[in-house]
Amino acid sequence: GNLPPIIFRLNSEWYWQHPGEDYDFWHSLMVNGEMEPVVVVEVYLEGVGWQEWENNPIYSTDSLKHECGKCDKDLDFICRQWEKTGYAGYVGGNHHFGSGPAFFEELWKKVVPKLVKKLPERSDSEVLRVGAWGYCIGGLAAWNAITTHPDLYNIAYLGSPAMDFDCGSPFKELRHISGSDAHGVRPKIYIDSGADEGEEMNRQSALLFEKLQKQGLVAGQDVFYKRAPFGTHQG
Repeated sequence: GNLPPIIFRLNSEWYWQHPGEDYDFWHSLMVNGEMEPVVVVEVYLEGVGWQEWENNPIYSTDSLKHECGKCDKDLDFICRQWEKTGYAGYVGGNHHFGSGPAFFEELWKKVVPKLVKKLPERSDSEVLRVGAWGYCIGGLAAWNAITTHPDLYNIAYLGSPAMDFDCGSPFKELRHISGSDAHGVRPKIYIDSGADEGEEMNRQSALLFEKLQKQGLVAGQDVFYKRAPFGTHQG
């Protein structure tokens, strides 16, 4: 039959304190037919925990910059805030800026073929669904996975994604998103943010949702956005 989607879960140590219990619950829902099957692959970094921000990689496409220069009018609120406070949160440490494209290519090519061999034999010829899922910088990373390698990744779950990084430069990668790829596969992009995260996060998340629709994605079919009532950046 068809293989289920494969989702790489990034910065997973930041949330789900008892993943075993959560996955057991998911498994029961799948077995009972109440949830579509999905394979989740957690990505951990040896020696780097959720409290060690200085060594957490930022899977961006470029190096860090402070000055934004002239910004597009709809991104001006991001640029001004980035120069004021955003940049300071990333400067220093060992974040491996610009490593995103190479990392996600290596991740797919080293893991997916081996993983597929462990799954039930498939009888279809459909394009394999592979995606990335993360929050904050993990959400940014998931965005960079689907935009830098749309030939490999066609699903992204962007939880409160750090789209403000580098003066909103992730928005430039919208040009790599279209209604379908060379195989006719339409991407699936899920965005969420918390109502109590503040104006900037909610505004930039809603802006991304709007811009993705302008790229040809259909709301409720290809791209989804939910703002959780009372939700914060921590949960």
